[in-house]
Amino acid sequence: MAQINGLRFIVGNGCNYNCFYCHHEGYFNRKTIVIDKEKLKKLQQYAKEHGIQNISITGGEPFMYWENTYEILQQFDDNEFNKTLNTNLSLLNQYMDQIDTLNPIEFHINLSSLNANTHKKIIDRNYLKLVLQNLELLRNTHHKICLNIPVLKEINYDELIELYCFAKERGFIPRFLVLMATSDELKSNVVTINEIIKKFGGGSVTEKYSYGLYKANTPYGVLDIVKCLCDDMECEICKKNTYLHITPDLNIKYCMYNDDTVKINFENDETIETSFNEANKRLELIKK
Repeated sequence: MAQINGLRFIVGNGCNYNCFYCHHEGYFNRKTIVIDKEKLKKLQQYAKEHGIQNISITGGEPFMYWENTYEILQQFDDNEFNKTLNTNLSLLNQYMDQIDTLNPIEFHINLSSLNANTHKKIIDRNYLKLVLQNLELLRNTHHKICLNIPVLKEINYDELIELYCFAKERGFIPRFLVLMATSDELKSNVVTINEIIKKFGGGSVTEKYSYGLYKANTPYGVLDIVKCLCDDMECEICKKNTYLHITPDLNIKYCMYNDDTVKINFENDETIETSFNEANKRLELIKK
């Protein structure tokens, strides 16, 4: 059974963007749930005692669920944990005072274009100026910044090098996203890993991780490329993944293509561990 070393909290499904490529990972068709602080504290204690160091927060847009997002960040605001926050950054300015009080967080920020018209075409909102302003606010803090760049063949493919240089010049880490072909419109725009590498003058993949991250050597340097394992139903690879998703009501969603969840029994450390073992067993039984 794989050793779990990461928890990925899904705080809600709402988003103030309307990206046409979104596959609604972690979608929960329910009202906003106020997080149970006592259960969250027990989960933090369990994570610390069992060497689970990586904590990721995603949505939807986590800043739309700031009370829950901040509660998780505070609970795991410990140098023993590596925290990642996935966001489009458009709401950051409203919460900078609280963000400044927290230990370092790795922000994974969705930025699809530096052209206002292209950005609006992709997300269906006119937010680029605000996002760039918030990016500068965040740049002046102690937090780490990664740019998640969704790659679209007929829309922003020719911008990839510009986006890469934009990130590198500011000390950000660029990460290129290979999108899931969830519609006919998107199928014609999906760019492969090899096509991304070709854009940077050629090269090859040197490393691949169980959560869909590829490392590729190119004349520009090493590229980070992320491809969703669910796209090609790479279940055998996913079973080796060391992350488990946690739902808004603090239960375990062990497979993003399966509606089933494992209810965590928070009675004590032993029952929490039993719940995680059950989720791992169900993950191992998944077939293509």
